[in-house]
Amino acid sequence: MKPLNRSDDIEAIRSSNDIVDVISQYVSLKQSGKNFKGLCPFHKEQTPSFNVNPDNQFFYCFGCGAGGDVFSFIMQIENMTFPEAAEVLAERVGMSFSVKAGSRDSEEFQKRERLYKANSLAAEYFHNYLTQTIEGKAAREYLAQRGIKPKAIQEFMLGYSPNRWDGLMNVMLKKSFSAKELENAGLILANRDRDSHYDRFRDRLIFTIWDHMGRIVGFGGRTMNDSQGPKYLNSPETLIFEKNKGLYGLHIAKDEIRRTGIVVLVEGYIDVISAHQSGIKNVVASMGTSLTEGQVNLISRYAKEVLIAYDADAAGANATLRGLDLLRAAGLYVKIISLPSGMDPDELIRRSGATVFIGLMEKALSLAEYRIELILDNSDISTVEGKSKAVRDLINFLVTLDNAVEEEEYAKKFARELGISEGSILIELEKARRSHIKTKSIENKFPKNNHTNVKNTNYTNNMKAQSTSAIEKAEKMLLYFIIWHKELRIEVEERIGVEGFTNPQFRELAAVLFKNHDSHEGALLLKKLNMDFTNTFNVGMTQLLAEISLLQSDVEYKKEVFDDCLKYIEKRILDEKIKALDDEINILFNKGDKESALKRLQYKGDLMKERGKLSSFQGIS
Repeated sequence: MKPLNRSDDIEAIRSSNDIVDVISQYVSLKQSGKNFKGLCPFHKEQTPSFNVNPDNQFFYCFGCGAGGDVFSFIMQIENMTFPEAAEVLAERVGMSFSVKAGSRDSEEFQKRERLYKANSLAAEYFHNYLTQTIEGKAAREYLAQRGIKPKAIQEFMLGYSPNRWDGLMNVMLKKSFSAKELENAGLILANRDRDSHYDRFRDRLIFTIWDHMGRIVGFGGRTMNDSQGPKYLNSPETLIFEKNKGLYGLHIAKDEIRRTGIVVLVEGYIDVISAHQSGIKNVVASMGTSLTEGQVNLISRYAKEVLIAYDADAAGANATLRGLDLLRAAGLYVKIISLPSGMDPDELIRRSGATVFIGLMEKALSLAEYRIELILDNSDISTVEGKSKAVRDLINFLVTLDNAVEEEEYAKKFARELGISEGSILIELEKARRSHIKTKSIENKFPKNNHTNVKNTNYTNNMKAQSTSAIEKAEKMLLYFIIWHKELRIEVEERIGVEGFTNPQFRELAAVLFKNHDSHEGALLLKKLNMDFTNTFNVGMTQLLAEISLLQSDVEYKKEVFDDCLKYIEKRILDEKIKALDDEINILFNKGDKESALKRLQYKGDLMKERGKLSSFQGIS
């Protein structure tokens, strides 16, 4: 495999990943003329407006404005930064790419690949023991008792580790893996006293763990009786497995999560499997009770709303609380599913069916409602001291909402629950609110240095903020023409210049085109520009190039449309000058400087005549 770690090697990754092939893994595409079309994966639509151009290697949706090259697509669909997308695309075609230049050499890449391979073979070994051997019978019976069906066993590649000290190790050694590699993969353990090794997982039900890209990174082993040590035994941290950055089942659930915008977060492996086989496909597990920042970052790539369905016990409630602040800080809307006491999602679904669980999802409590319930459950409201503490706990939470309407509504509801006057709570709330505002004001004087990931939002947000006006259409069409017809670039530069474009990104692109007015045209120029902008992580510009490259214009009338666009912009420039003159003339008249005012009026008349010579803009279909 060829290692890549320089920006100029980005083109090698791009040229090796055909955009139609990559996007076809996510979107059903049909050929339409020179382009391919399909339903946009970034917004709901009934009529396809998502276009992929194989010649220029761009995509663009005329419905929502998403667009760009193959890097942009992976960034948007997987919600990744540019370096992350480059790494995924490089690995897709057998190349190595360093997220941080120099941080990973080819030797480390090879080590990672060996670990993936070892885990994949181990998963097959465990799965075959579960499904094909007499030794796996007890594990099969256990799964049957838990209601896990054969289809789910296959989909989640469940397995069984036989009760042998070196069963897996001997198989893997025969497949040319060294003991050191297997130890690094977390599959075997070293006995330093005897200078030997033995299997980590023995006589356990095995849960295969994937990362969000569908690569096997580790395993979870569960005992089927109480005499085998810890109930769960998981793979250790390895070069490819970090438990606090993974979510069990995400590789299967991410499409449904992306489609609905909602993720259901549970605690255990079987909770996920039980939900999926019952038809609830957007469920993942945090593989432990404490939600981490890494897991929250992963969730935010796919979902806007999180429904937490942890066990209805004290540990589950504490785990829920630990995760709430992280989820809110990531800008996610959080709701809590209230499970019946003593039940986990798996047991509820097995006993009562998926419909009941879905009903609880629909009735999930908002963050504030959940907090209020916990405060009431943990307070002795039969005493004055208990009520006072409950009010303090509530107010300390409410002021963090930074929403006066919500604060007051929940305060009123809480007052009714405690049987006290609303006024007393609202007075205390107002005091706390003023203190909170003062604290925030002080904090804002010393803002934190937040480093935001490079994402493909600049251009999309800019464009959505503007109406698709005639000015915008005219400017885009001019950029389209001067990309494909280099002889027009000097004319546009002389007549309107860079400042003739209103959008900052349009101006940036126009400046590059004017500077290189004798360079290539069309596909070659698009390729060069796209590579330049990609190498500087200017994703917004690659998205703009994608949209412009897919603009269609009737060749027979292109000069007429070009003239229309140029005249329309010239007229807009004159309108702005005339408006500025009107303001200037009014000021001069108010000052009594009639002579200067008349001169400006004369100049305005000249501009009006010039404006009158320009035909009106006909628009672009």
